[in-house]
Amino acid sequence: VQQSYWQAAFDVIFDAFPQGASRRLGQVKYPLAIAFEQADSLSMHRRSDEDLMLDIVQRLYNENPDAIYELTKRMRTGLHSIAVLIGDMGGMTPSGWSDFCLRVIGDYPRLLQIRDNHERTPLHLFTLYLGDTA
Repeated sequence: VQQSYWQAAFDVIFDAFPQGASRRLGQVKYPLAIAFEQADSLSMHRRSDEDLMLDIVQRLYNENPDAIYELTKRMRTGLHSIAVLIGDMGGMTPSGWSDFCLRVIGDYPRLLQIRDNHERTPLHLFTLYLGDTA
């Protein structure tokens, strides 16, 4: 399978300095939170490469799982973003995202209770976005 240029670039950078997943400078967020903000804003068309995004997110999570709690600008955790992505794809998301979602819930069940800046939990977002695409 041929990698995209940005997947190859990520591999080189991450493999050379995996500790970077656990570092931030000042107000700059952890790379995992930044990746979720990007995934949260991808259009349906751009999500055709979501398997590559999944690989990046999983590798960042493996290196620094506690970063899943960091909030995005919408006050969402990584689980919120995963719920939006799975719901928005209307059942067409590769199973890897569902498996990752279950892993994150198993590791951090408290994430299910956290509300975003509109008072929505990950379940609220999942059903909200599912209604747009089902």
